[in-house]
Amino acid sequence: MLVASWVAGAVVGTMVAAGMFILKSLVNNTWSWGGFARSLLLGAVTGAATGGITGGMSASGFNGAVIVGSMNGAIAGGIDALFSKQNFFTGLYKGAVMGAAIGGIGYTINYFVNGYNKFRYKISSFDTKNAYDATYDPNISQETMQQNVTSMRNDNFTNAEINEFGVGSDIVGNGGSDGLIYPGDGSKVYAYTTPKNFLTGKSNIVYAPITAQNKDLLAATMVHETGHVYSQRLGLFDIQLKTDSSDHLAMAKLEHVYADRNLISKLNRSYNTFYTRPSIIDKMYNQLNQITRNIVDNTYDKLMPVFNRFMFYGK
Repeated sequence: MLVASWVAGAVVGTMVAAGMFILKSLVNNTWSWGGFARSLLLGAVTGAATGGITGGMSASGFNGAVIVGSMNGAIAGGIDALFSKQNFFTGLYKGAVMGAAIGGIGYTINYFVNGYNKFRYKISSFDTKNAYDATYDPNISQETMQQNVTSMRNDNFTNAEINEFGVGSDIVGNGGSDGLIYPGDGSKVYAYTTPKNFLTGKSNIVYAPITAQNKDLLAATMVHETGHVYSQRLGLFDIQLKTDSSDHLAMAKLEHVYADRNLISKLNRSYNTFYTRPSIIDKMYNQLNQITRNIVDNTYDKLMPVFNRFMFYGK
């Protein structure tokens, strides 16, 4: 975890240093490749140093990006002032302000370019046999369903994991007469993940009533949506494929990892609409170019800690 923080800090520090140097050069008309290279090196070193202090803040939303950018900028600005024989504290202050601005701008661009302002769903397919033979009882109270969801989360995820994955709240939503949620695009869903909160970097998960009432379905759906939340928090690329997205393709593979850990037989999976058949997954994957495969593989590896778990729950 510390190494990852150093690397993330070095990346952010390099970006901040580059932005600061370019802006300074434009204002003062003092561009030089040597100065630019020195600025990048300085940014990487100071960013790695602050990365060990700030931990995962660079991935925790706009606030974290501004704080990390400010710290990197302050250190880089102070050191640059010493090299330039200028006032250290003035360099510190100017660097902090510029670093915070660049960190905020960079985060904002990344937020919208990667679609973190969009909803993610676990789509239901009720045309044949529904997932886990789930049944819906409209007489079960909202309080009971919420308790099922809360207990499922607390019994299977530590507070440290909830924070690391970026989970905000688990909420039972309002469903239709079949207990499913209708997002308005013609689909029916077991649950959805809200857009990544711009300021905090966290996302909420909203569950359909039928999901909250059926604990085996709830367990699998909670893991799936937590995968979406963690993907958003990490800032993973989620690109649109022909029939799905890179996130969903990686998670379709990971759901079989989850099924193996939870002793769900391959025969049961073949009759369960929750799971995508391995042959279909392989066909979709093999049709991808190498760059897209790498994106799917990276998502698969990064989300493994979410899916590779046994979910405990009572009937």
